[in-house]
Amino acid sequence: RYAQSAAYVGRGVVFLYGGFQTMNTLKSAYVLDICERRWVKVPRLKSTSKENWPQARRGHTMVYNSQSKKIYLVGGKSIKKGVIGDVGVLDCSILH
Repeated sequence: RYAQSAAYVGRGVVFLYGGFQTMNTLKSAYVLDICERRWVKVPRLKSTSKENWPQARRGHTMVYNSQSKKIYLVGGKSIKKGVIGDVGVLDCSILH
């Protein structure tokens, strides 16, 4: 796995999304608990529509805003669609 992006969201938690592995662009999300030294896969909730879950991507950027407790996921590239020019927002208030 490479070309993924990660954002530190405080309290020993890192959020990771996307990347590239074995000729596939990924749309998986993981949380790293630094204190426990373990990765946990973030499941896509059944109630989350495809429009609300970011498409598979690599080479994107993520930044965390500590005031709003949101991660902004920007751009990247996909095998199917090429360059992606969108911005996704993840509310991390449930992680704290």
